[in-house]
Amino acid sequence: MSRSLAYPRFCSTHTHTHTHTHTHTHTQHLSAFRVASRLARKALDLSRTDRGAKSAQPTL
Repeated sequence: MSRSLAYPRFCSTHTHTHTHTHTHTHTQHLSAFRVASRLARKALDLSRTDRGAKSAQPTL
């Protein structure tokens, strides 16, 4: 009886630890992806602004 009570507690603790580790790794991956997408968006905005300036001033 006591063994069946102790096993679910161990199982839930193990699941919690695994979920926490996975969430931490997943959050790190998401933050790295967010930084990369932000850099890509900034480069895209720079190229778009550069192209807009060239089309607005064709004499240059």
